[in-house]
Amino acid sequence: MAKKRKDQLQKIQDLDDRLKMEHSLVKLEGQKHWESIRNNVSPMWLVGGGLALGVVIGALKGSTQAGLFGTAFKGLRIWHLAHAFSGGSGMDPEIDA
Repeated sequence: MAKKRKDQLQKIQDLDDRLKMEHSLVKLEGQKHWESIRNNVSPMWLVGGGLALGVVIGALKGSTQAGLFGTAFKGLRIWHLAHAFSGGSGMDPEIDA
């Protein structure tokens, strides 16, 4: 019984260590992605694109609950997702492995 408990505790510790490593890799990838955006995309494009997308979404939704700031913020989130899925993630092969 004690051996079974010891094995389970070791398994939990191994999984915890793996989770910590994967968390570090995800955090590093996020930092690299934001750095890539900061270096390659003008802030004016981000604000303008976010505002334009927000206005389009607001028009399609037909809701007047959000003001200009809320609409632009929604657009910025979609703009960021579009950039992330367009192949501009900048992932390294080492991180993918």
